[in-house]
Amino acid sequence: MRPGCTKGRVADRTLSDRPSSGQTFPAQTLLAQRTGSIVRFRAQAYHYVVVFVMLALAWTPGASIADEWHRLTEGGPSSDVYGTFRVSPDGQWAAYFHDRDVESAYEVFTVRVDGTAPPVRIGGLLPAGSAPGILKISPDSSRIVFSSPQDTFGVNEIYSAPIAGGPAVKLNGPLAAGGSATFFAINATSDRVIYSAAEQSVGVTELFSVPITGGVPVKLNAELTQGGDVKSYGMNSAGDRVLYSADQEVDDWVELYSVPILGGSPIKLSGTLVPGGNVDDHVFCGSSDRVLYRADQQSDGVFELYSVSMTGGGVVKLSGTMTTGGDVLRTWYRCSPAGDRVTYLADQDTDGVLELYGAPSTGGSLVKLNGPLVAGGQVGNNAIASTGDRVVYLADQEIDDQREVYTVPIVGGVPVKLNGELNSGGTVFNYQISPDGSWVVYRATQNFVLPQLFRAPTAGPAGQDVQLSGLRVDHSSEWQIDPRGDRVIAVSNSFQAVQRPWRIRLLDPLSLTPEEMVDDLDFAPGGNVVFGPPDSSGLTIASEGSIVYLADQSVDEQFELYSIPSPLFVDGFETGDTSAW
Repeated sequence: MRPGCTKGRVADRTLSDRPSSGQTFPAQTLLAQRTGSIVRFRAQAYHYVVVFVMLALAWTPGASIADEWHRLTEGGPSSDVYGTFRVSPDGQWAAYFHDRDVESAYEVFTVRVDGTAPPVRIGGLLPAGSAPGILKISPDSSRIVFSSPQDTFGVNEIYSAPIAGGPAVKLNGPLAAGGSATFFAINATSDRVIYSAAEQSVGVTELFSVPITGGVPVKLNAELTQGGDVKSYGMNSAGDRVLYSADQEVDDWVELYSVPILGGSPIKLSGTLVPGGNVDDHVFCGSSDRVLYRADQQSDGVFELYSVSMTGGGVVKLSGTMTTGGDVLRTWYRCSPAGDRVTYLADQDTDGVLELYGAPSTGGSLVKLNGPLVAGGQVGNNAIASTGDRVVYLADQEIDDQREVYTVPIVGGVPVKLNGELNSGGTVFNYQISPDGSWVVYRATQNFVLPQLFRAPTAGPAGQDVQLSGLRVDHSSEWQIDPRGDRVIAVSNSFQAVQRPWRIRLLDPLSLTPEEMVDDLDFAPGGNVVFGPPDSSGLTIASEGSIVYLADQSVDEQFELYSIPSPLFVDGFETGDTSAW
């Protein structure tokens, strides 16, 4: 910013000296009225027109003008970027699999999100038929870790390389005959990787830790009994301790263990299990030193929820007495960010009727969080607001088969319904909580027969719901809240036949008209943004607001990565000395 300039309010727009490939100037888009013609401006006239348009937009929330976009990848006629891609935590890089050079040979590439440099291949050329593995980016955004058949066709192994390009180093040790190494995790401090593989015995999966830059792997589990394997694993938020489940001592008797990430003697965390009992699932509890696990520990076949210190001792059962046939639902238990409270779903009181319960993570008074359910009703998936003091959940609490969204204090209280009156047969499909925990954004058939997005305050009161836009949003994976918390990005074909990204105001939805980011004329006939399950969604919002999406935008059925940079004027307009513009 030039000295003497200050910031005020303006619509989010990117000001650029010249367009990138496929881009039209904001002023051009407005004046050409989507005719596809290119209006050429003299430099001085361009600046005056852009400033005029931006000032007009400041008074017209929801104006529809396409942003600058970049095509990040470019392959051959039959090549495609694989559906799963990653954006670095700092928002500067994208990592992906692409059969750019050889059809059906999915190699690893990285590219700058701003489109200022061509993609970089990570690893070597692969033969046709090389399937994609898994890729992740370190929390500090410095390295990429991926599994790939780099050395032996059809055998995945784990590699690490600088994200900007450089030699890829193999992390796993020599594999046993028929073995592979595919699954791994990076710790929070970005210095170590844990992975599971059959290295020392044929067909026996064990757990290892290795420096992210390469080195000698350390086995984390103790010696396994005949037939034993490591089943699952995870790391705490500090990145220094590993949790794993294994039938380590008795075959088919799965117990829970904790071990330092650098190696050492594992500590058994799970309490004494009844014959036939097993640890079924587990997770570290927020930023606390607690671990949660689900097990049929006291009665074979009855799965309940337990808490224990990650260094062992003091196992506490958190769930209440189960009705006959009742269980805590697998994976649907949550810790508050501080790790002091736990919520879980269970058919604890009535077999087959899921309800929402809460308790202190160290044990104590148990409370049912949902309100009374209509006959046939039950609670669906739940999440905890980032403030840690409330729970938001979906339930057909009042009308059977009509899910609505509710908020309740995490310690218990009277639930408040957040959505307004739904259409006949309408429902709330899913929701997200804003990064600061203030807002719940939900997708519902509320004011129209097609699903749209709405906003309500996380703490209530009822009746404060606001429709965010007139966009039709058909799938739960087609929208995300910007990490900065001021926008929602959605994929929709509401206004054209093209499935493309739109920006919706979250904080000041004064108009139901969304902001256009890519003009429909920028898409080839038949081109669309891809959408799918969360892990293969075709759109990701970086931490600093840039958007990376997967689309056959330039050539129908040829899928490439594109990006829309974070707007230059995120929270204001420049005033003062603007002569340097």
